Amino acid sequence: MVDRQRAATLVDVARLAGVSSAVVSYVVNDGPRPVAPSTADRVRDAIAALSYRPNSHARALSTGSTGILGLILPGTTNPLFGEYHDVLYQTVSQAGIALLTAGSGGSADTERSLIDDLARHNVDGIVAVSSMTRADVPGLRDPGLPLLFLNCPFPVPGYRTIGPNALDGSRRVVDHLLTSHGHSQVAFIAGETGSSEPDDRELGWREAHHAHARQPGPSIRRTFTLDGGYEATRTLLALPDRPSAIFASSDLQAYGALHAIRDQQLEIPGDVAVVSFDGTSESAHTWPPLTLVQQPLRAMSEAGIAGLLTRTPPAHTLIDMKLIVRRSCGCQPDTQAVDR
Repeated sequence: MVDRQRAATLVDVARLAGVSSAVVSYVVNDGPRPVAPSTADRVRDAIAALSYRPNSHARALSTGSTGILGLILPGTTNPLFGEYHDVLYQTVSQAGIALLTAGSGGSADTERSLIDDLARHNVDGIVAVSSMTRADVPGLRDPGLPLLFLNCPFPVPGYRTIGPNALDGSRRVVDHLLTSHGHSQVAFIAGETGSSEPDDRELGWREAHHAHARQPGPSIRRTFTLDGGYEATRTLLALPDRPSAIFASSDLQAYGALHAIRDQQLEIPGDVAVVSFDGTSESAHTWPPLTLVQQPLRAMSEAGIAGLLTRTPPAHTLIDMKLIVRRSCGCQPDTQAVDR
């Protein structure tokens, strides 16, 4: 008799079904050897009778796969990462794969530690929506399994990395303000990336001005948060030469900017136009709705997961962003994004 105080084992199932442990394994894992239908039915009846649950680690040894991918997200306060999770979940579910999710809190040190931890949990591979800068890469240890960095603007030697073409996207949305709406310059709310080097959003903002032989507007660096955008905009609006247009590094910063402009009894876009980088769902429902460049979450996720599952060679891929023109820049009517 099986002790009901402990979980049934593969040996218990084999004993009840009157077969070898190997035969039970063949039925549970659908191979590698065939089992007679009547014998397989007997094994399944024993599994049901004992409420047996196959051990994922044992199954991994026999099949080489747990059917689980580790996912590291920077956090949940930014809706962008919630949308990343949803798109990734949809993508892997179609392949019959589950996600084991962990949060790094936006810390590169925590991200590296989580990569090590997830590797010890016997996942098939790891997807990191990365918070690392170039300076953090040397501290990365090889987890010994496929590792994909998403939302990564730079290559990581030895690994597959995918990110949005942020330089081109930022250049395009700032150029839209300069050319379509006649602003002489555009102010920039940069994000705190933890790096001393300008990121691609800042480079794109500068390139747009240089292409028209114009001096870039003022820039302020704050956190990628509502408060960060609010505080930066209050500072910009207090300048003697108040900017007529602002480019925010993230939607959250842009939401804070809209609030700060309204607090000063100014009109958007009549007094100050605002554009953004990210393209979260909420951006279509602010007032006015935000003009922005949208991150290609679905395209990045599908390309990344496909490469991870097929174990394609390490490569760095940038995917173009989509310019979504709405009312915050002064354009009408709104043009909505069709797909993430």
